[in-house]
This record gives sequence, structure tokens and C-alpha cells, in this order.
Amino acid sequence: MGRFVRGADREPDGEGPVWVRRTVSGRTRSDLEQAVKESRTVLESVCVVGLGTVGGPTARYFARHGFPTYGCDINPQAAEGLGDTLLQSSTSLAELPLADLFIVTVDTGFRGDEPITANVFRACEAIRARGTPKLVSIESTVPVGTCRRVHQEVFGRRQRLVHVPHRWWAEDEARHGVGQTRVVGGVDEESVRLAVEFYAWAGIPLVPLSDIRVAELCKAAENTDRYLQIAYAELLKMICDENRLDFEELRRGMNTKWNVEVLEARDGIGGTCLPKDILYVKAAAPEVCHLLDGARSVDKIYREHLGK
Repeated sequence: MGRFVRGADREPDGEGPVWVRRTVSGRTRSDLEQAVKESRTVLESVCVVGLGTVGGPTARYFARHGFPTYGCDINPQAAEGLGDTLLQSSTSLAELPLADLFIVTVDTGFRGDEPITANVFRACEAIRARGTPKLVSIESTVPVGTCRRVHQEVFGRRQRLVHVPHRWWAEDEARHGVGQTRVVGGVDEESVRLAVEFYAWAGIPLVPLSDIRVAELCKAAENTDRYLQIAYAELLKMICDENRLDFEELRRGMNTKWNVEVLEARDGIGGTCLPKDILYVKAAAPEVCHLLDGARSVDKIYREHLGK
């Protein structure tokens, strides 16, 4: 299937690669190393479904680490930026080989306060129609319960499946790109084992979680935590403005305390991830998420405040 480059074999601190130093399910260092070597023969080829902001770098990463990599996107121009990185790309999975691992990185969103995950279901339906790969990894951000629904409603519970929510920051791909540590949850232990060992082979350490729903919530909650921190800074800025006080001076003073870190108050909370993910957390238990509603209200008022 092609030559593999062991991206995990990097020893910057002299202690061995990250995946060797970790243990999974109580296995020893040597056990895990042997398992990772064996996983090479189980999962070799990769197909990334969705070649957008996250999917493009994901496909490029696996291809550059020596894995035969294919890509699929309904937009025929999506693969153009990847050049000849991929072995083959198409707008239809039916035109591509059945890869061992399918990675789903399609966009998700919301309408009003309701999560929209139709693209994930469509992508997985296309995978099911193509055949039965050895593993499906959903990296798209999804609300709690989505992966279980996909496993049951799309795959009839007959597919190894994991959720490995992406972590990727365009402004610093070297430290915060595709290869950074992530969490993983699966529909069963075998799915998690396959994922941990394969991603480790590609140099991506995974931290296994006991429930796939925890992995789903983890990604959205990470960004929601950031949203709350920004909203609090915006609130303090408005309080300072109302009282003719210097917010930056307040911020510097507060941040002298060892466990306080007030962020800057800038232009409001933009982008797609933070506004979406706070709604995904709310969708898990809307009746108790008054704090999240308050933070969204603060950001709205702050934006209006800036426009005065």
C-alpha cells in the first residue's frame, strides 16, 4: 500500500515518542509499541470526507506522513488547493477505492438555536453505500448523542466507529495543527483500540474517554469555556466604560493574582466555532444553561455597545 513514514518516531526530549510513553487499557510500553506496529497492517489507507478548512489540512497531514490518502468533497474545487498530495479525489465516494479508514470532517452548524448535523449523516450514508471500511472516524464537531445516532440509524450498529473531535488552529499549525493531542470515544473498545493505535502511528496522541458522548461534549465544551472567558472580559469592559474607568488597568491589576487571567475585550465573538459550539453544549441540557444564555446576551450587548 506504499511506504510509511513513522511520524511518531520523534524524540525531542530523549524519552521516546509520546505514544510509547502513554499506556492504553493498562498495557505496558512494549505492548503498545507492538500493537501500533501491528495496526499498520490493519489500517493503512485513508479517505477524508470533506476537504474544507479542517479536512484539507487533515488530508495533507496523513498524505505527508506516508499514508495512501484519498479525498472526497461535493465541491469539485475543494481538492484543488491540495495539488497532487492526494492519490485521488472526487465529488463521489463511489469513484474512490474503499479505504481502510474514513475520516469525516464535513461542516456542521445551527439554525436559530438548533444544531444542524445533516452533513455528517449524509457523509456516513455515502460511506455505508461505498462499503464497510475497517473504521470510521467522525472528526466534525457534533452535539451529544450524534455519533450513537449515526451508528444506529446509518450503519445499523455494524460499523466500527469513533469520534476524534478535531483540534486545529490556522494561525499556528506547527504547534496546534492536526498532530496535537486529542480525545477519542468509540462505540466499542475495539473501535477505540484501532483509532488509538492508528493515530499514534501517524504521530497523533489520542486520550481515550469511556463514553463517545463525553468526547462529543468535550470539543464543544472546550470552545464554550473560551466563549465564557471572552464574554466576561466584554462585560468588565462595559462596566468600566459606564464608570469611566480604564479596563486595561483593571485587567492588569486582576491578572496579578496567580489564578486569574482576564482576556482582552476585542470586537465581539466572531467566527463559526465558538458561536456554534456554545449552542451544542446548550442542546445537551437546555433547561439548565442559563449561564450560556447570559454569555450570549452579553456578547450581543457588547457588539451594540461598540457601535455607539
